[in-house]
Amino acid sequence: MMTKQILPVAICVLNTSISGASEPWDRGLISDQATKLGYKVPRVIDLARVTLGSLIAECAEHRAAAVVLPSLDHLSIGALKTLQAAGLDVATVYPEIARHDIVKAGDR
Repeated sequence: MMTKQILPVAICVLNTSISGASEPWDRGLISDQATKLGYKVPRVIDLARVTLGSLIAECAEHRAAAVVLPSLDHLSIGALKTLQAAGLDVATVYPEIARHDIVKAGDR
């Protein structure tokens, strides 16, 4: 009998005021990056429309292990520190960085 693989969760985050016309492209890139890193993605959140507190609450609700961004331009240094203090890994597409190696199912 096969067991179902349980993937860790990542919330994809962008700021449409920074993405501008590239928003659809950025959404695809961050979702692809999260999948490549071994996460499932229940939501994409726009920081131009929600507070950092709402993002943290959403991550807690989904038991997210990480957030994935197009680049660090989409997040202030203070927000980055807040996410890291909340125990969330942060990964970006440009440059391709992550606070962790590729996550394997069941590691979290």
